[in-house]
Amino acid sequence: TPPSASDLAAPSILTSIVATIGPASDSPEMVKRLILGGVGVFRFNFSHGDFAAHARRLSTVRAVAKEMDFSIACLGDLQGPKIRVGKIPAGVGEPHSSGGGAIRVETGQDVVFKRDLDLAFMRPGPAAGHGGVMEPVLPVTYQPLIGEVQPGHKVLINDGAIRMLAVESDAARGELRCRVTVGGLISSSKGINLPNSELSAPSITERDIECVHWAVQNDMDYLALSFVRRAEDVEQLRALLATIKAPGTETGAWIPIVSKVEMPEAVKDLHRVVAASDAVMVARGDLGVEMDIAVVPVVQKRILAECARQGKPCIVATQMLETMIENPIPTRAEATDIATAIFDGADAVMLSAETATGKHPA
Repeated sequence: TPPSASDLAAPSILTSIVATIGPASDSPEMVKRLILGGVGVFRFNFSHGDFAAHARRLSTVRAVAKEMDFSIACLGDLQGPKIRVGKIPAGVGEPHSSGGGAIRVETGQDVVFKRDLDLAFMRPGPAAGHGGVMEPVLPVTYQPLIGEVQPGHKVLINDGAIRMLAVESDAARGELRCRVTVGGLISSSKGINLPNSELSAPSITERDIECVHWAVQNDMDYLALSFVRRAEDVEQLRALLATIKAPGTETGAWIPIVSKVEMPEAVKDLHRVVAASDAVMVARGDLGVEMDIAVVPVVQKRILAECARQGKPCIVATQMLETMIENPIPTRAEATDIATAIFDGADAVMLSAETATGKHPA
């Protein structure tokens, strides 16, 4: 039945809005506009900024919410074990806006990842003397990658924009040779995804532990755990919280945990992950890189259904209004995507760069 005018004027069901706070949205005036627009939760992305910046934004949100007499929650999003390309110095490849270098790779070219390397460099490839090209040798932030990625595994850079296949692992030299299947420009600190590889990386890094302590001391309302692979990852964070004394108490802290489902392993262990969590996020960014993009809508529906069965809140996130980073209105596809998430039972939808750095946060 089509909704009546009164239904549209006073909706009886409200899906929450989570908005990432950042340089484009951290002024008191913009925070107020976002709250009036419907934001109920502000996300603090610990992957960017320092604690001083987060503290200033947290103070702003709480002051504005108090002035407006609104109950607004604050969510700290832990970075997790993000694997990245190491530093590419100036003079290697072509100049980059970051001040360093950037290496353009072409389809069919080989790229070598090397253990215990500080700076990227170029060297003659195996066929360099026969008309071949120079090959880039890249450092990585995760040293076990060299042994844990096997020939035939995919190696994806910059959210899958650059795609490679591992072709040779040389443990003696500490090198992993990959062949480019989709080329592009590689610059320092670009993320690496390894969808076929079983990794030993801990779910909670040393940086995450620092952020958890900060979140407890600053009385954050939620903590989001990135790159969850199994229920035990969630239980590990809960155990860590129990060892940290909450301000003004002698007992361990308790902060509700939002598990970000963005890894194939978490999808396989979905029932247990949801059961171990206080809420779940369909984190479609890395999920769409770690798995085939065509599978993401199916997985989203499955996660929403499992959360409904277990009575756990579920957030749908990533690229909800991606074009509005630049444009004042969304595409029809984006509006339909958000509506579909709500029709499927999403308890909240989340904005990332749209509100953190976009041109039209409100």
